[in-house]
Amino acid sequence: MAEGGIGYRHLLPAMLLPLAVLAAMRWIWGFDGLYGQDAHEYARFATALQGWMTQGISPGWHAWPIGFTLLGALGGWITGDVILALQLIAALSLAATVPAVSRIIDGLRSPSELSDDRPALRGLWLFLAIAASPALLQAGVLVMSDMTAIAFGCWAIVFQAGFTRRPSTSALIGFAATAVAAVGTRYGMAVLLLLPGLQVAAVALRHRAWTGLGGAVTILAAGVALHTAVKQAEAGDLFQHYSLTLWSVSNWFTRDVSTADGIQHYPLPTLVYVVTALARPSHLPLLLVLPFLRLRDLCGRQALLLSAAGGLYALFLAGIPFQNPRFQLPLHPLAASLLYPAWLRAAGWTHRRLRPLVLTVPVLLLAVQMAQAGRGLTPLIDRNRFERHLADLLRPLGPGLLYTFDVDPALGNRRIPQQMINLWSRRIEDFEPGALILFAPDAMATQWAGRNPMLNWQRAERTHVLEPVADAGRGWRLVRVGPPRPDTAGAGG
Repeated sequence: MAEGGIGYRHLLPAMLLPLAVLAAMRWIWGFDGLYGQDAHEYARFATALQGWMTQGISPGWHAWPIGFTLLGALGGWITGDVILALQLIAALSLAATVPAVSRIIDGLRSPSELSDDRPALRGLWLFLAIAASPALLQAGVLVMSDMTAIAFGCWAIVFQAGFTRRPSTSALIGFAATAVAAVGTRYGMAVLLLLPGLQVAAVALRHRAWTGLGGAVTILAAGVALHTAVKQAEAGDLFQHYSLTLWSVSNWFTRDVSTADGIQHYPLPTLVYVVTALARPSHLPLLLVLPFLRLRDLCGRQALLLSAAGGLYALFLAGIPFQNPRFQLPLHPLAASLLYPAWLRAAGWTHRRLRPLVLTVPVLLLAVQMAQAGRGLTPLIDRNRFERHLADLLRPLGPGLLYTFDVDPALGNRRIPQQMINLWSRRIEDFEPGALILFAPDAMATQWAGRNPMLNWQRAERTHVLEPVADAGRGWRLVRVGPPRPDTAGAGG
């Protein structure tokens, strides 16, 4: 039994949903969770970690913390496939978030304050608001670290609430382990867990919980040591990430930004975008119960703490010079927990006013969410297939040099025979005759205007004859570098 009298059998449908969707995505549509550069880098680094653990081979540079990829490397030995292990970890993380949110709800208020709470209503809310959430469901089938960090973060809050109520060494150790794991999976979780961590520390000091504090410090030291062992000379690079070095309050009011990721134009200022994160169709259950929220729902000590933690995290996100909906996902389980009393009121109102439709409403809501999830997952499947198409196009061309951009991590994981040079990494003074270039000039023109990818392509067009090899589709051109143009031989620029 889960705390508060909610049996795990009522949570089981929500916990099984991400695994069922993963099975369908993988074995019906052939989607392996690799979408975009980040996913491919996670797959590469997890594979490289296996080499580091068995042969001591340096895994190379990696921009993110090691938690997700380390789990993938270990899981890869169990499944025989690192990519499958990473995708499975993401789905299991969403499944593990379901009981964590149920426990967070229990920690927010006493059972007497939730007089209308029933196992079926709790299970339905967690199914609709967590497992079937299009945003979280998408994170649960991708080879990405977001869902794993969220799961660890939610369980850290469970242990924090438990330790605050009844201080114990096991709860303190549990908080330390899950918090370190969350931050070791995504650095930004440190901001979200800062206030809960400070409260745990204050309670531990007040109760002189020296054994628990010693264990917590040991866990933290072990996490830092593991991070340093894997990252080696790059262990301190997290403080040099440009999302931190470019962080500024002025970004709260910015709509147009220019960073290493190119030029971006956003419709809303960043602060407005972050604050309204949950007021979007992909978070429909939260939005629908919002009118039933009461101020007293947010006035308990734990509710105030989680609201403040979420607010601090939102302000942090608003100072980063780009808008990424993935970064806002950790706010969703917190909001679902805080809005649970509103859900109970909404359910009661529906039962009283719309009794003939009491079963129709959640079915319709689920149908809308599944339609949204399908719409969101379709371009991921489509991109995944296109990346495989590009790899199939390149393999028969044999070894050689390939200049490309954006798809190079995907092609590396697809085992193409060419050695790749990223058009973003540096200005290329001269292109090797006979080499291939794979690029989408029209699609890249706006975002990468005046940046290396476009400058390098324009230089290649200007200085060499580019011989068409294939139209790769979707504006991507595969060309071979021919001889230098007579009028530009030796020209700089």
